[in-house]
Amino acid sequence: MLHESLLDAEREMENMLCSFTGFPVRSKSVFSPSLRISDRTKEIVLMLDLPGVRKEDVKINVENGMLTISGERKPVALAEKTSWILNESWSGAFSRSFGLSPEIDTQKVDADLRDGILYVTLPRTEEALPREIPIK
Repeated sequence: MLHESLLDAEREMENMLCSFTGFPVRSKSVFSPSLRISDRTKEIVLMLDLPGVRKEDVKINVENGMLTISGERKPVALAEKTSWILNESWSGAFSRSFGLSPEIDTQKVDADLRDGILYVTLPRTEEALPREIPIK
């Protein structure tokens, strides 16, 4: 029951995000890293919270107009004869996919993982950038 409620809430958030950004969003896991999207003139930047995740454990693919970010956060190993009293951190696999608008230059997508945040930069094509039109 709780699992279904979480999935329903996640679907609702994905629908809201899609209606706000125009990007279709899909998750393939119960857990999805927290996401922020900023819109700059020349690019869109996705920021995913991935504390404790190594860059070797993250994959980013662009294919057929979709950006997919997947990976895994390994559980914290406990010492022998130790058990958790409380553990509010998440672990396991995650996958999120985002539809990319044609204004994104998929050949120039860039990613950087620092301080537990994955930054994925989606540059706009030259044609999509605002420009001033001279009057003749």
